[in-house]
Amino acid sequence: MAAVPAAQATDYTVTNLADSGPGSLRDAIDATNVDPVGDRILFQSGLTGTITLENDLTPLDGPVEIVGPGKDQMKIDGGAENYNSLLETQSDLKVSGITLANGWTDGKGGAISATLSDVVVENSRLEGNRAGSAGGGISVAAGSLTLRDSEVTGNFSAGDGAGVYVYYQSAADISDSTLSGNKSVTGAGGASLGPSSYGKSKINDSVFEGNTGALGGGLYAKGGIDVDSTLFSGNTAERAGGAVTGSLVNSIFAPSDSSVTNSTFTGNKAEVGGALLAVRGTKIQSSTIVGNTSTNSSGPAFAEGAGILAMNGEVKLDNTIVSANTPTDIRATPAATDPFPASAGSIAGSFNLIGTAPGVSVTDTVPGSNISSTNPVLGALADNGGPTETMLPTESSPVVNKGSSPLKVDQRGLTRPVDFNSIPFSTADGANGADIGAVELQGGPLPPVPPSNAFTFGKVKLNKKKGVATLQVKVPGKGKVLLLGSKDVKSQNKSAKKKSTVTLTVKAKG
Repeated sequence: MAAVPAAQATDYTVTNLADSGPGSLRDAIDATNVDPVGDRILFQSGLTGTITLENDLTPLDGPVEIVGPGKDQMKIDGGAENYNSLLETQSDLKVSGITLANGWTDGKGGAISATLSDVVVENSRLEGNRAGSAGGGISVAAGSLTLRDSEVTGNFSAGDGAGVYVYYQSAADISDSTLSGNKSVTGAGGASLGPSSYGKSKINDSVFEGNTGALGGGLYAKGGIDVDSTLFSGNTAERAGGAVTGSLVNSIFAPSDSSVTNSTFTGNKAEVGGALLAVRGTKIQSSTIVGNTSTNSSGPAFAEGAGILAMNGEVKLDNTIVSANTPTDIRATPAATDPFPASAGSIAGSFNLIGTAPGVSVTDTVPGSNISSTNPVLGALADNGGPTETMLPTESSPVVNKGSSPLKVDQRGLTRPVDFNSIPFSTADGANGADIGAVELQGGPLPPVPPSNAFTFGKVKLNKKKGVATLQVKVPGKGKVLLLGSKDVKSQNKSAKKKSTVTLTVKAKG
């Protein structure tokens, strides 16, 4: 018997920007397919520019890693007039340091179409790709997607998931990435994820901005999902949900244990559920949901819930701002039997700032901890540090020091809680001085509380002939005493150098 040596992985180097021929990307892909054992495709040092395809790239037959010089240095372009698809595989694929642009397909995955595959995309950009079915940018079926430090922008899908489409028992892990300007005709604009019985999808430190869809402008998570430190801004859904957590259809493959933590939802718009359509139970913790809009003014009352629309289960809401959304902040759907049995939506939680919630009984899980205000007094969305833009509370905001959170950091990754010593904590049990919402002010203590300015009056002496009175004011220490003027009385101010009695002259005008 003779031992057969194991096949070794091989590096293939792209040396030019040609569509085909020796040294081309197409030539390197063909070479990996001859010996599909986990090869790498590299690019010659110093080679930058755009590879414009004249035909579809050859599908990958085995595991491949494509290592580019950087997303701003190397682009693979499907050709806006040639309608060519880019990377298709049924094996594991890793792509880094490259831009995949203008890929076209009648099916799924304009830039990357993967089945039975674990796909990793790092430090890359997917832009201007199109799919006739679903997944304008990326489509992954029966596998997993890891998207890190990447941009998915300006992609289009006639079906679901214009930016990212992960389906058929697949899960996604998205971190430090931006999904923006993606558009779907019938599904989610930014990303459509799951459901999967193998694990929840995760989104961390990312931005979903300016995406457009029918159901889930930025995101439709059809199974359980964990969202942390992420911004949803300016997304639009024609039907429901700037973001949707949980499947609208009851299924054993659609787990309902979703969570949203340290995240901001602002400027999102939908016919129903402007910011967040929370389905089958969602835990929302230390987040900011402000300035979102629901547009269905003539529909059922629950359609007005522009901050949170709770559907088919309880939303657990803690240390979160839901205020200044139009027309109302929180609504809940009633129980239903058609098209499938669904329990009523409900809200329960503690240490929240809530604006308006007509017709919704918000169960206060810590008595006296929830507060109400239609103006949370936040700054505009801006770069306040951290991986995403945030809305910073002003020092006069009612959310400062009024919360309770077990989290050690806020959306920016900065310390939580930070005590502003001149602002009292909530008097509710368990208050720890955290700021309600996604952001914790970090400015350190405010100036100490000034000494008491409580004053008392002494004698009043009248001089009716002159039309004046002298008024004695006993002050507790150094400072200034001001007599406010009016249309009838002249103003006056005097200073005291120490605890003393100051005499003011009250004189009528005319």
